[in-house]
Amino acid sequence: MIKLEQPDLMIEDFLLRQLRDSDVDEMFIIKSNDSILEFLDSPKARNRNEALVFIHKIQSGVTHNDWYYWGITQPESESIIGTVCLWNLDEKSKKADVGFVLLPEFQGRGVMQCILPKILNFGFQELGLSTIEAEVAPQNVKSLSLLKNNGFTFACKEGETDIYALVSS
Repeated sequence: MIKLEQPDLMIEDFLLRQLRDSDVDEMFIIKSNDSILEFLDSPKARNRNEALVFIHKIQSGVTHNDWYYWGITQPESESIIGTVCLWNLDEKSKKADVGFVLLPEFQGRGVMQCILPKILNFGFQELGLSTIEAEVAPQNVKSLSLLKNNGFTFACKEGETDIYALVSS
């Protein structure tokens, strides 16, 4: 598996870029929104400072090549509308997990269907991954549909979570 400096990615009408301290307001919304957190194993942010601490954690992990984590923006705005990441990188097995979230007002508009294939391609082609997995709650119908539409298949169950996998062709 190759470790690269995280690039900014232009994907159709979206710019994927590193998180910035100035993203704190949007990240607070993401990290405190009950409908987003319903399917995530992530603590709820109680204030903007906790969102900023999270941003700093992500920035540090990106700097150390622990993960690739992009804020999703639209060309007409610097504000993030969601995030997408490759994390839980395992060099030995050439495997990683993919994760994604969108603000509720951008869900169901095809944003992730546009972005996810490019992130998968980045993982397989640029990083040399052999497998990308996704943890998903069985009741998260939208994410399940997105994963299946992109070739993921059920791999196993871990507690309350289903693991879906996509193997490089």
